[in-house]
Amino acid sequence: MHLITSIRTSSSARSTWNTALLALFAAAPLAAQAQSAVPLNERAGAYVGASVGAGGATLHSIGRVESGDVDTSGASAKLRAGYWFGPHWGIEASAVRLGRMDQRFDGGVWRANGDSLQISGLGRVALSRDWSLIGKLGVYRTQLRDDGSTGDKAGFDQLNGRSTGAVLGGLGLEYSLTDQAALTLELDGLGQAGKKAAPAYIGAGVRWAF
Repeated sequence: MHLITSIRTSSSARSTWNTALLALFAAAPLAAQAQSAVPLNERAGAYVGASVGAGGATLHSIGRVESGDVDTSGASAKLRAGYWFGPHWGIEASAVRLGRMDQRFDGGVWRANGDSLQISGLGRVALSRDWSLIGKLGVYRTQLRDDGSTGDKAGFDQLNGRSTGAVLGGLGLEYSLTDQAALTLELDGLGQAGKKAAPAYIGAGVRWAF
C-alpha cells in the first residue's frame, strides 16, 4: 500500500514538472516579443561596438610659429563594450587607436600617432523610437608618440606624452536599424596627452546589443 502511494506521488510530481516546463516554453516567445517591443534606444543590457574615423588634436603654443592646421592621415578606429542599466544610464569601456597627425612649424614638422583608453558613464535621451542622443563623462589614459618628426624638434616633447585624468568624453548620435543593431556617430574628446596637445576622435560605426 505504501509502495502504491509512493508511486502515485512520484507520478503526480512528474506531471506537475511537465506542466511547468510546458508553461515555460509557451511563455518564452511571449517574453521575447515583450523584449523586442521595447525600442533598442530604451533597452537595458550589454552591448559591443566598433567604429572607424579620424583622429586629430588641438595644439597649444610651444613658442614656435605654426604653418596651417593639424593634418591627419591613416584611419583611426575605436572598439567599445558597455552596459545600459535602463533607458537613460549606462557605463562603457573603450579603446581608440589614433592615426598619424602632422603639424608644420618653422624649421620642422611634428608627426605623431597615439591611443586612448576610457571608462565612461553614459546618459541617453531618446529623440524618437529610432534616434537617440548620448552624452559621456569619464576617465581617460591618452598617449601621443613621435612618428617620424623631422627638422628642428624643439618643443615637440610638449606635444608628445601620456596623461591620465577626467574628461567630458563627448557626444554620440545613434539610429536603430533592428532590435539589436544600430548605426552610431560619435565625437570624443580624449583629454590631454602631452602638456600642449589635446587629441580628439570622430567616427561612424555600429553597435550590437545582446
